[in-house]
Amino acid sequence: MLNCFYGDGYKGLPSFAPFDKVIVTAAAPHIPGDLIKQMKVGGIMVIPVGAGNVQVMTTVVKTSETTVENA
Repeated sequence: MLNCFYGDGYKGLPSFAPFDKVIVTAAAPHIPGDLIKQMKVGGIMVIPVGAGNVQVMTTVVKTSETTVENA
């Protein structure tokens, strides 16, 4: 089943967590902790990270309840 939500996702959707995948399409100055908390262990997030005119498309994998690694 595929669910799509429109809106400000900086805080995520805790009532629907945990998520296997998170795709963020608006740049953030850092990876939001709330989104990491809502991912399953083994989950993957793709997010543009950076301030101003420069962002880096970043992929992270949640490797445990408390750690993530860049992929």
